[in-house]
Amino acid sequence: MKKCIAAMLALALLLFGSVIGFDLFKKQKIAEFMANRPVPKMPVDVVAVQTRDWQPYIAAIGLIEPFQGVVLSTSVSGLVSAIRFESGQKVQSGQLLVELDRAVEQANLVVAESRLASATSSFKRNPGSGRDETSDPYRCLS
Repeated sequence: MKKCIAAMLALALLLFGSVIGFDLFKKQKIAEFMANRPVPKMPVDVVAVQTRDWQPYIAAIGLIEPFQGVVLSTSVSGLVSAIRFESGQKVQSGQLLVELDRAVEQANLVVAESRLASATSSFKRNPGSGRDETSDPYRCLS
């Protein structure tokens, strides 16, 4: 039994010793190779010097966010027919920024003016036909 344990111990020492010895041998050979390695040659390109205009820019993809912004809205709805400013342009108070399509409003104005002319001529023909408080049939008498 003691011979078996001694043989196993010797085999383990031989195994671990060979692994450690191989590692030391490998490190020594790597160190020798690195010490005897020639100096690498660096490739160099030669270019004639010229003066040129230089534009400092970088081609990149990204997102630009403004420091300040404004939201425009109108009191009436309609289609935008013209934008009177450029992005980033400084504007003055009262300056026209956006022009709406006014064709519908102009047509409505023409219709209202024609109704006004018709109502005016009708009133002139019959001046007493206008409503007043006494001719209102739905007015309650108190």
